Amino acid sequence: MSCKSKDAAVKNKTFERDTSAINSFINTAASLDQSNLDSQFVLLSKALKLATQIQYAEGKATATAKLANYYRSKGEFVDAVSNSLGAINLFDSLHLTKKRIKAQLVLSTIYKEMGGERGTIDYLNKAYLLAKETQAAAEEEQFVPELVNSLSNQGIILRDMSTASNKPELMDTAYLRFQEAIQLLLQYGDKTNLLAKLYNNISQVYIERLNNYPKAIDVLTKAINLNQAANDSVGITFNYANMSNVYLAMNDIPKAKYYALAMLGLSKDLNLPHRVLNAYEHNIIINKKLKLHDSALYYTDLYLALTDTLTNVAKTEQISDMQTKYETVKKELQITQLSKSGEVKRRQTIWAIAIAGFLAIVAYLFYNRYRFKKKTSEVLTEKNIEIEKQKALIQTSLNEKETLLREIHHRVKNNLQIISSLLNIQSEHIQDENVLSSIQEGQSRVQAMSLIHQNLYQSEHLNNVDIQNYVQQLVVYLSEMFAGQSKNIQVNVDAPDINFDIDTAIPLGLIINELVSNAYKYAFEKHAPGNINISIKPKTGEDYELEIRDDGKGMPTDANPDKSNSLGLKLVKILSRQLRGTFSFKSDKGAVFLVQFKDLRAFQSLQS
Repeated sequence: MSCKSKDAAVKNKTFERDTSAINSFINTAASLDQSNLDSQFVLLSKALKLATQIQYAEGKATATAKLANYYRSKGEFVDAVSNSLGAINLFDSLHLTKKRIKAQLVLSTIYKEMGGERGTIDYLNKAYLLAKETQAAAEEEQFVPELVNSLSNQGIILRDMSTASNKPELMDTAYLRFQEAIQLLLQYGDKTNLLAKLYNNISQVYIERLNNYPKAIDVLTKAINLNQAANDSVGITFNYANMSNVYLAMNDIPKAKYYALAMLGLSKDLNLPHRVLNAYEHNIIINKKLKLHDSALYYTDLYLALTDTLTNVAKTEQISDMQTKYETVKKELQITQLSKSGEVKRRQTIWAIAIAGFLAIVAYLFYNRYRFKKKTSEVLTEKNIEIEKQKALIQTSLNEKETLLREIHHRVKNNLQIISSLLNIQSEHIQDENVLSSIQEGQSRVQAMSLIHQNLYQSEHLNNVDIQNYVQQLVVYLSEMFAGQSKNIQVNVDAPDINFDIDTAIPLGLIINELVSNAYKYAFEKHAPGNINISIKPKTGEDYELEIRDDGKGMPTDANPDKSNSLGLKLVKILSRQLRGTFSFKSDKGAVFLVQFKDLRAFQSLQS
C-alpha cells in the first residue's frame, strides 16, 4: 500500500471515530431531562466544536439545532434565534428536509413565545410546505415512521397557525392529520412518547374546536400514562396545562385549579421558565373566575416579573439584526437601487444648500437693518428662551432621576425576590420544624420589604406607598404561605387614603408581617375558621394608630410585651420605637395588638 493510501485510510478512521464521538455527545444530551440542562450544554458544545474542526456538516447542523432548543428553554432568545437560523441554513444546504422542518418549528415557537406573530406565521408556512413534501415522499416509499412524523408535524403546524392567524377552520384539518398519525402509530405498534404528544395535541382540538370534553380528558389521561412510563416530565407539564383548560371549559374550577397548581409545581422543579409563565397565566384566569382578586393580582405580578426577566427591548433589537443578516440579497438590491438615485439626490442637496445660504444672507441683512429698533425686544426674547431652556433641562433631569429611581426600586425588588426564592429552595431540604419556621419567617420579612419597593416603582408618586393596596398584597402572600395549615382565615384591611414614604412604610410593613404571621400560627386551632382585622387610622397631625385584632384564643393572662422572649414581638417593639411610637397588646374576645406611631416624614418636617 502506498504512503498516500495509508494516510487516506488513517484520515478516514480518524473521521469515523470523531463522527461517532459527535453523534454520541448529541444522543447523550438528548437523553438527559430538564434537570440536567447544564450537562446538555456541555455535551452539545463539545459536539459542535469537534464537528466544526473536522468539517462534519450534518453533525454541526444537528448540534446547532439542539443548542437552539437549549437556549429557548433557558429564555435566552438572542442565542436561540441565532442558532435556529444557522441550523436551518445548514440543513437546507445538506437537503435534510426532515431536520429542517424541526428547526423551523423551533424557530416559530421562539417567535411565538416572544410575541412575534409575523415571524411565527412565516416559519410555520415554510415548515408546512416542507412537511407536505416529506409526506408525499414517505407515501411513495411506504415508509410508515416518516409518514407518521410528517402527519404529526402537519397537525402541530396547522394547530399553531390556527391560533397565530385566528383561523379556527385550520383546526379541522389539524384534527384529521392527528387522527391519521395516531391510527398509523397504533397499527405500527409504537407506544413511545410521540403517541403521547399526539394525544396531547389532539386534545386541544377536542377542547377548542369540537367541545368534546370527555374525549379530551380520555386522550390526556392516556398521554399522562405514556409520559409517566417514559419518565417525560416536560411532556406531563403540557398534559396538565390542557387538563386545566378542559376543566375550565367545563366550568369545573376546583379541578382546573388542581392541574394548574400541579403544572406550576412541576415546571418550577424542572426549571422551565416558559412553562412556569404558562402556569401563572392559568392561575390568573382561575383566580379571577373564583373572584379571588388579590390572588389573581399576586400571580399577575409574578407573571410580569418573569416576563421582564425573559424578554426586553435589547434582545428584540438583537434578534431583528440577526434576521436581517439572513436577508442580504434583498438588502443588496435595495442598495443598488439607492446608488442609482444617489446622483439625483446629491444635486438636490447642492441646490438646497445654495437656497438655504441665500435665505440666510437675506435674513442677516434684514436683521442688521432692524436690529437697533428691536434690540430691547430681542434681549427680552433671548432671556425668555434661556429661561425656557433651563426649565426644559431641569425637567429632563428630573425625569431622568425619576426613571433611575424607579429602576433602582425595581432592581431592589427583584433582588429581594431572588433572596426569597433562595430561602424557599433552602427550606425544601430542611426537616427540622423549628429551623424551617425560622427560614419561613425570614422569607416573609424579605417579601414584606420587596412589596414596598414594588409599590414604589409602580406608583405615580415615587415617594408615596399606598398603604391599603400594600397591606392587601402582603396579606395575600401570608395567606398563601400559611394555606398549608388548612386554616380558613378571613383577613380584612381598613386603611383608606393613607400614604407613607419608604422610611415609615418599611418598619410598618414588617410590624404588620410579624403580627399577622403570629395570628395565623397561634391564634386559631388547626382547621378552625377565624377573622383578622387590620386597621390604620390617623389621630392628630402626624400621629397614627395601627390595630390588629383577631377572634382567636387570645393572649395568655401572664403575657407582658416588655418581658416577652418572642423574637417577633421583640422586633415589633424595636420597630415601634423606630417609628417614634409604642407597642401594647391585650385580650378582648381574642388578641388585640396596638401600635401608636408617627408618620416620620410629617414628624421630621415639623422638627425642622
